[in-house]
Amino acid sequence: MKYAFVTDFHSDSKIKRDVLKDAVGNENVYENNEGFNVLVKKLEQNDTVLLFNIQDLSITWEGFVERWKQLLSRGVYIEVFVDGESDAETRIYNKELAEVDYIEVGYNLNLFYLNQKKITGMRKAQEKGTRFGRKKVKNPDNFVEYYHKWKNRELTVKQAAEHIGMNVSTFFRHCKDYEKQLQG
Repeated sequence: MKYAFVTDFHSDSKIKRDVLKDAVGNENVYENNEGFNVLVKKLEQNDTVLLFNIQDLSITWEGFVERWKQLLSRGVYIEVFVDGESDAETRIYNKELAEVDYIEVGYNLNLFYLNQKKITGMRKAQEKGTRFGRKKVKNPDNFVEYYHKWKNRELTVKQAAEHIGMNVSTFFRHCKDYEKQLQG
């Protein structure tokens, strides 16, 4: 029997799910931790488990190794799309041919983990009020005067920007911000 396993911790999990459903049927696709546990109990010798990416087994290296060993101990074949392409060939692993490029998998899982950790840290910092990027430069004291002169067509945009001491694109950005302040 052929089954598939997918997780939803990647942004492209819907695409993966659809590809796997096409390959093994909707009723044979198992998802996330609960689905993996059900799948393992259902597996018999010489069944095949289809993965879109080998990293889909787990988000941690320890979890990956544990699940990989669980599958191989059941005597099943593990079929993985090569390079995660749905129209590409698949690579098959079994108990005798269990040589996975662990270094590549570990590296990719580590990158994913570090990226998630960075994103989580940045969100927490933003919630506390931390701002990222360059600090906004305040308008010079004479900005409003030259803004109105430019708006009243007394000066060109280039002349107004030169009087203030900024380039034209910066002047336009400050004008846009100033106009938002006036409206809001």
